[in-house]
Amino acid sequence: MRLAHTTLLLLKEQRRLYDQLLSLRRRLVELVKTRVGHGSSTRIELNQVQLSTLYAQRDLDELSLRQTESQSQLHSLLGILSATPLSVRGSIPTGLELSTLADPDALAEQALLARPALKAAQTRIVQREQAVRVEKAKRWPWFELSGRYRHTTSVNYPNEGLVGIEIPLPILNLNSGPIQVTSAELDLELALAQAAFQNLKQSVYAAYAEVSARRSIVLRYHRDVLPVIAEHEQLMELALKDGQIDLVTLLSSEESALRGQREFNEARLALRRAWLALEAAVGTPLTEVPR
Repeated sequence: MRLAHTTLLLLKEQRRLYDQLLSLRRRLVELVKTRVGHGSSTRIELNQVQLSTLYAQRDLDELSLRQTESQSQLHSLLGILSATPLSVRGSIPTGLELSTLADPDALAEQALLARPALKAAQTRIVQREQAVRVEKAKRWPWFELSGRYRHTTSVNYPNEGLVGIEIPLPILNLNSGPIQVTSAELDLELALAQAAFQNLKQSVYAAYAEVSARRSIVLRYHRDVLPVIAEHEQLMELALKDGQIDLVTLLSSEESALRGQREFNEARLALRRAWLALEAAVGTPLTEVPR
């Protein structure tokens, strides 16, 4: 659910960028038309800008389809039967991009404590250990003595006394069979529990490593890419105001800026997906730790 919500927010942000790009391309078309009328540009340059505008519109249409697919997924998750798109509010979570995680070993231990299945496995181990102790206690036979007295109407034997002893068979076999069976069952439970512990810890470590890698990528965009894109937008506005344009350079740089912004949004979505996978591996919601 949270991933679908974040996806729609990022697509909404991308929609805003594509709308700006399309508006810029249309302004550029009008500018080149004016320059063609004054003989400062050629028809082929105008055609090139018009084609780039069509490509921008195509990208916007593809983004609209992605939004429709994400809306359908959100409808399914919420159990809503409607063709009306849901209004998505909120902001894209940024706390995890600029925060630090807890120690991975601590997260792994937290995951072990949050799993009822592992607690049940520990209970089964205790039960198997008790069963082994019970069978070992039966190594030596337990003799039971019994006695009984009764008065009868017999003339010859008016008083009758009985003494008995009970001995389990076979005698002195050390109860080896049941002990081996219960010991094997205990070893099996221990092996299954150990495998479950290791698999869970490994899943936490793998998810933690992916979150760290994804966050490093996002931080690199914050540090190196976004300032360049912001400067490019400012220079683009100045160039359009002054009418100083080089179409090849302008279209190439604009495409690069758009690709950088799109890759940044995809990196943020990938980080969010990795974060949710880590929460699923740990089994409890995680809190970002400020730097």
